[in-house]
Amino acid sequence: MKLSKKQLIIISIVLIFIILSAITLLILNKISNTQNNQENSKEFIKLGSLGSFQPDLINNNNIEDIKFYTEAICNETNFCQDYEITCLKNEIINIYPIENATIQHSQDWQDPRGDNSLEDICKG
Repeated sequence: MKLSKKQLIIISIVLIFIILSAITLLILNKISNTQNNQENSKEFIKLGSLGSFQPDLINNNNIEDIKFYTEAICNETNFCQDYEITCLKNEIINIYPIENATIQHSQDWQDPRGDNSLEDICKG
């Protein structure tokens, strides 16, 4: 079966529309996940930090303005999840959960490092 030129154009337009729709949904999902991670993280307690390095995020920024951390962040039931946190000029720009990096502490567990704010991580 041979398709006419008009049919090929219509199929091409439909495929382009589907691809653009998929890309838009992926972008919206990424934005939503980033906002949810940042909003949820504000409710948690900062525990400790360890530096890491990701050179692909440097772009045109001064390397001294970019900081990378991993943080254990706990909720009110003492369930803790490790996150990768990227800071640019003392501001959090990305928070990503690290897969399989969780722990559930007992209900009476107390953070030995105090009640530090997640927002303070980039100021250190």
